[in-house]
Amino acid sequence: MPLPTTYNYYSHASGIGSVGQYQMSGRPFMTGSNITGSGTNNGEVCITFPTVTKALTIINRSTGSCIYVHFDSRANADIIKNHHYMSLPNMDDSYGFDIRCTRVYTSMSSSAENGTFELHAELTGIDATDMHALTGSGINSL
Repeated sequence: MPLPTTYNYYSHASGIGSVGQYQMSGRPFMTGSNITGSGTNNGEVCITFPTVTKALTIINRSTGSCIYVHFDSRANADIIKNHHYMSLPNMDDSYGFDIRCTRVYTSMSSSAENGTFELHAELTGIDATDMHALTGSGINSL
């Protein structure tokens, strides 16, 4: 007996818990930017990804300038006050995150500095709207 025409073997789309999306190679995403420390929130730059990341790496390409990497805006005073950031103090310092997220922020440690960074990410096939907001202890609060 044939299956009804409305039956779909592939009715379950890849979601945030789809292990296979994190096991296979990610789609490349590369960008970078200049950061003007005297700008809003020490020149904060927000990179928003089109899909959920599998991993990302940020590289400081500045001479003598410290870049902060964080997962919420510096507009939230707890980010800096509670050290919820990663410091990249020297040129060519980098950090790789094995993380699922849909955005990451960079800013200068001082409003007197300017900097440049490169970002390389691996993207999954998971839609960004499936990702929960990164919040809570260690991200943007105690």
